[in-house]
Amino acid sequence: DTAVDFSEEYASVVHSAKGPLLRAQASCAEIAGRYEVFRQTKTCPKLVLAGRPNAGKSSLFNALLCRYRAIVHEAAGTTRDAIEEDIELAGRRWKLVDTAGVRQAASSAEQQGIELGGDYLEAATFWVLVVDGTQGLSEPELELIGRYGTKPHLIVWNKKDLPGYQPPPVKSSIVVPVSALTGESVRELAGVLQTRVPSAPATDSVLPSAWQAQRLREAVMGLEALKTELDLGV
Repeated sequence: DTAVDFSEEYASVVHSAKGPLLRAQASCAEIAGRYEVFRQTKTCPKLVLAGRPNAGKSSLFNALLCRYRAIVHEAAGTTRDAIEEDIELAGRRWKLVDTAGVRQAASSAEQQGIELGGDYLEAATFWVLVVDGTQGLSEPELELIGRYGTKPHLIVWNKKDLPGYQPPPVKSSIVVPVSALTGESVRELAGVLQTRVPSAPATDSVLPSAWQAQRLREAVMGLEALKTELDLGV
């Protein structure tokens, strides 16, 4: 009705709206595009899980990913090779790595997996020592701390759901008690990781999360539909 009664005024409003609409559309598309560049970056920092066999590394790996990816079994030594998946932490993409348990290998294939885990720890930007809270720290874990302790890291004191669990002997901000299998305190661990892992380099450009990028793409589509309707005089 407005277009019929005040056609000239309506046409003026439509014309003046196109400029801001196009600018908003271009801005949304540009910010969403930053996430695509970020997601497709070939090199990204590594967050490596390490520890003894059956400490719960694979359970923690799955819990942090929020899906079942690594095989979990009560038998020690299930993970013979490193498993990698992408994860977002502190505004950047990380390569989350589940490594083979550190122990005296029973076969050459298992030894290769353990050595590969050492290679990943050498290249890690941040690493997590997963400790079986029913057994506590042992020589292999102390050796890992001695060798890689200068790198940024956390200690996850796992299996707090089990009857034989013993709390960490010393309270520390880098020791986080969890149950990776049940998910107890995993959310708190994720929060600690968000604050402790190195964040993305400072930049004047806004870097959206995956969810924000999707909403921005939807906004671009909505603005395009609005532009089309304005062009058609709807």
